[in-house]
Amino acid sequence: MGIAGNSLHSKNVRLRFFSYIFMGILAFGALMYWKTQLYMTTEYVELQPTKHTIKHRAGIMKSSNYQLEEVEVSPSVQ
Repeated sequence: MGIAGNSLHSKNVRLRFFSYIFMGILAFGALMYWKTQLYMTTEYVELQPTKHTIKHRAGIMKSSNYQLEEVEVSPSVQ
């Protein structure tokens, strides 16, 4: 039987608190699931290192047997 009177209601603070906790856990789980699916479906492109040939200047580093190559390695490209 309910409480008689105008705009009286029983506050169940414990139920409200646990429902907030439960909804927070559900929201966090949904966020983690979404991020996991996003990472799994993302296609990554592997960039090859850029190769540059060194121009020979006035006999410095000049050889008729081989050609020197420089491979650019940048920490931002992996």
